[in-house]
Amino acid sequence: MRRPQPYIRHAFSLIELIIIISIIAVLLTLTASAAFRLLGASGTGATRTLLMRLETRLRQQMTVKADRARETPIPAEFRNDPVFGPLITTYPDLAKVIYVKLRLKADFPVTFREALDPSGGKGIVRPIPAYVQFLKQRNVTLASLGATPQPYESSVCLYMALRHGQDTTTDEETGTGGSVKQVNGFECFVDAWGTPLIFCRTPIGGTNGASLLGSAPNGFDDPSDPKNLLLTPSFYNSGTGPAYQVFSALVHPVLPRNGAPTISRPTLSPVIISAGPDRKHGLADLTRLTVDNSNPPASNDNVLTEKFR
Repeated sequence: MRRPQPYIRHAFSLIELIIIISIIAVLLTLTASAAFRLLGASGTGATRTLLMRLETRLRQQMTVKADRARETPIPAEFRNDPVFGPLITTYPDLAKVIYVKLRLKADFPVTFREALDPSGGKGIVRPIPAYVQFLKQRNVTLASLGATPQPYESSVCLYMALRHGQDTTTDEETGTGGSVKQVNGFECFVDAWGTPLIFCRTPIGGTNGASLLGSAPNGFDDPSDPKNLLLTPSFYNSGTGPAYQVFSALVHPVLPRNGAPTISRPTLSPVIISAGPDRKHGLADLTRLTVDNSNPPASNDNVLTEKFR
């Protein structure tokens, strides 16, 4: 009599297959998540290192050029201007501050338009010839520019200032970890995720910008006006308001209101920003760094330089 043989399974049941596949999927998800976190942390560290190096170089250049402007007599173009000329006689210290700011604007533009026409059509501040040549070689002229700057313009301008500025004698920053790439035919600094950095000479954000940009350590901070002369109330109430309004509009967007200065940010210190791993900076105006509340980034992962002290 033939005995029954024990049953041997040759395949998993459907339920067992589903369980195994689910376990594998969970393990893959956890592995990918850990890998992305590691890459994100590595990218953030590399970007912070880049920003620190760029900030150091930028601080050195701005200090040299601001000191030089303070020591230089205000040129005839300013003295002959019908608005600025009388201001030099009445408020020479304030006039010097505005002159320094205009010089820094020419040396450290944040848009192509600023690079080509730093005095907004007044002709009192000449553009840096190397910047004009750099942009001309890439078919950029005032006539070709649109009303709104492109998102990469400030990064191109930062690269241009550090590489082609009058006092620049080193290509040190251009080889920092592959941080210089071409975007639409322009060399610019990019973060670890390939997104162009944002450079702002005078960040004037809204109230909500404080959480994005941080705040100055000790009250108002303006490196190009260390004595805060442009905040002197008597300056606004002495009949020179129109002169200040004309020229403050050229150097930064702080204007007096009702005879008193209105400033929404605690600092005018330059800042360099990376949009972070999500590649979204959450800014509405890249030249003033105002926050876009209607389209915030997925996470507040922006990487910023420390403020100039």
